[in-house]
Amino acid sequence: EEEHHDEEEHHDEEEHHDEEEHHDEESSSLANSDYMNSSRRFGISKTGDWGYIGISQNSSRSTYGIPFHGDDHGDEGHDDHADEDHADEDHADEDHADEDHADEDHDEHGDEHGGHGEEERIFAMTISDAYNLAGSFNFDSDLVNSVDYFYRKSEYQLTEGHEEMEHDDHADEDHADEDHADEDHADEDHADEHDEHGHGEATVFSNDSDEIGATFDLSSDDFAQKVSINMLSEEASIVGSEAFMNPATSDEVTLGYYASTDIGQFTVDFGARFDFIDREGSLSHEEEHHDEDHADEDHADEDHADEDHADEHHDDEHEMEYYSRSDNNTSLSLSISNELTDSLSFTLGLSNVERSPSVIELFMNGAHMATGRYEVGNVNMMSETSNNIDLNFVYENDGYFGTLSFFRNEVDNYIYLMDETEEEHEEHEEEHDHGGLIRADYLQADALLQGYELEVGKLIDLGAGELELSFARDALKAEFAAGGYLPRITPPRNIFSAEYTQDSLALEMSFKDVESQKDIAIGEMATEGYQMLNFNMTKSFVFSDTEKLSLTVFAKNILDEVARNHSSFVKDEVPLPGRNIGLKVNFQYN
Repeated sequence: EEEHHDEEEHHDEEEHHDEEEHHDEESSSLANSDYMNSSRRFGISKTGDWGYIGISQNSSRSTYGIPFHGDDHGDEGHDDHADEDHADEDHADEDHADEDHADEDHDEHGDEHGGHGEEERIFAMTISDAYNLAGSFNFDSDLVNSVDYFYRKSEYQLTEGHEEMEHDDHADEDHADEDHADEDHADEDHADEHDEHGHGEATVFSNDSDEIGATFDLSSDDFAQKVSINMLSEEASIVGSEAFMNPATSDEVTLGYYASTDIGQFTVDFGARFDFIDREGSLSHEEEHHDEDHADEDHADEDHADEDHADEHHDDEHEMEYYSRSDNNTSLSLSISNELTDSLSFTLGLSNVERSPSVIELFMNGAHMATGRYEVGNVNMMSETSNNIDLNFVYENDGYFGTLSFFRNEVDNYIYLMDETEEEHEEHEEEHDHGGLIRADYLQADALLQGYELEVGKLIDLGAGELELSFARDALKAEFAAGGYLPRITPPRNIFSAEYTQDSLALEMSFKDVESQKDIAIGEMATEGYQMLNFNMTKSFVFSDTEKLSLTVFAKNILDEVARNHSSFVKDEVPLPGRNIGLKVNFQYN
């Protein structure tokens, strides 16, 4: 699926890039990209020879504008827009996929949507609460040494709303009253149109989960082993005018086993995980109705009033198809490590990991405006199976340090989101144009991902403090087994950093050089590289063993680069943040 551009295509791309650069130079800010957030944490615990037990509560609130919201206000597709609770389906770090996706979409939103940003503000409010109970109990037993246990209840809600933005009145003062009256009249008309298209109704994304687990330590002096059990129940729902997925539930039970022992000069670690996953969801299918009470199609196209009548019969125009599936996955891992010398050690890891498709990948079926796509899941997906090899080297001697890691992942049934081509869109455009959005399907294919990570550095005693200089590089190559590149793959990066610490003072400067990404999938555009220079200075004041105040002066993207993240769905509309200078205050009380 690799796309080969000829000279004419490259020429068009360069012209498009020049236009983007010209636009970026004219605009120094991204409209509707403001945000506010607050968080609170509270915890208390009791310890003793018997173990410990503690409870905590984490709460966060945020409100932020959504600069990019798809082209949802064109001539067609008024009701086909949705929000940003889901994301790029990153296959790493997905303990709680839905919440992670919400955060990722928040980072990737951008630009005014369809020129409508000056007329209407689209914003999101998030509420996240987590209640935790965790503890450990020691046993006086030859079989079980201790048991670690936890219970976590998470409640996440994202509400997307729309509000009219105030207009600047540049008219003469003599006409102010008349203009104001005209504005009021226009606002009333626009409000009616706004409600007519469903924009007045907020969209609420909810994800509630309950998780409980325990780990039993069965270790002896010569052999470490643990057995764990986890149970998770999760409900995800989207309600409102921009719902792109019907409510879905997941129930998961995970059994795990870990063992470690020394065999000669080698340390051998073994792990096994067994997942039993049940998911339930549904898909809505549009139906055609030939009711005599409905207006003729020609009149429907000419008169938007018929939309109100269609909305009244919305439930009748969709047929619900329910799905229930169960997956039993087994994952195994084995690692062998050894200290080759006093300064150099290595670890070789082998693993076979199975992953079930998420509810998003299964039941997604609608306009996802945060990515500017009409995304469609696949209820017939199989679990991914990944065969992985990791080789790691660690070096440390006389202030010098370094790490080098190689990895190779052969994935059967790799799950990815692929945009349709222009030719594919033209084939079905007359039947369904998806509200003017790009259609993107969740697909599966065998894939190979391989790359490396490198970091080298030196610690230097400087004055009363210590200076650390380091260089890091990482690179990933991701291809389909049948040929072609995977979409939205991060390009190679070089990172130079210097950090100086002295007592309560810390200075850090980093320079990130991100290369261009030209290994692109079908339909993708190459992304230019960029350089990012960041600086932090932190001064800490310790008042007692329990009180500490930290002041941080930061400067991000000092060069004010116009940078674009290739892995973002909206890279063309939303650049990464420009120069950002500020002060952060953190007070800790334990």
